[in-house]
Amino acid sequence: MNYDRVNDESTILIIDDQPEFAQLLKTKLLEITKSAPCKVSIVPADNIKNYQEYLDSTILTLFLDIEMPVSGFEIAKNITKLNIPLIFISNHDILVFDALLYQPFYFIRKKYLDDDLAKITGWLTHKITNSTYQLTENSTTIAINTNDILYIQSNGNYVEIYTQSHVYTERKTLQNFISDERFKQFLMPARGYLVNYHSIAQVNKDVLLINNGVQIFISKKRLKTFYEAYYQLLGGEFNEL
Repeated sequence: MNYDRVNDESTILIIDDQPEFAQLLKTKLLEITKSAPCKVSIVPADNIKNYQEYLDSTILTLFLDIEMPVSGFEIAKNITKLNIPLIFISNHDILVFDALLYQPFYFIRKKYLDDDLAKITGWLTHKITNSTYQLTENSTTIAINTNDILYIQSNGNYVEIYTQSHVYTERKTLQNFISDERFKQFLMPARGYLVNYHSIAQVNKDVLLINNGVQIFISKKRLKTFYEAYYQLLGGEFNEL
């Protein structure tokens, strides 16, 4: 399946086995996204066991309940390669520590729904507004979901933009992306590379494992700054614009 976005529609998916809560969350998300510059659909999954049927290239983020007949952690593990930002939902605060293993963007506590949603409203608005990157390939304008980009590699006067399904080439420098707000979640492990935080499957000392199996080494002089930025994103600080 091609997970590169080719349209301007975004979907926020809710997977929760409590229909009443899913509808409540949908209502609140509709209020948050009503002024979005592009179409946003809020979709509660009716069939939790067949959750994969709901996953496509329009998913902007996933609100995922942890405690269900199908474990939310198991779902998170199964969809890692799709690079969908996860927002875990739970009635139990203590699960936040286990949730960190799956690199979620945030953790919503059901009993503090309004307060926790307020903390990610800025991030969610930012994601909707800045979720696509346009380029031209073979005289055709293509819109890519920035979260579908695994990493960007410099190659002379060009950059190569890697997704799961394709490599796009564009005459630009990495600096063009560093200064672009849409790429705020991209880290520079070494000269010539920008890596999407959400595409990192594993970090082991000075090596990054990307979701497509590629290994990228962190240069010694960038180790400290890389890990500082990485842990800031991991800790959820990215929601402040």
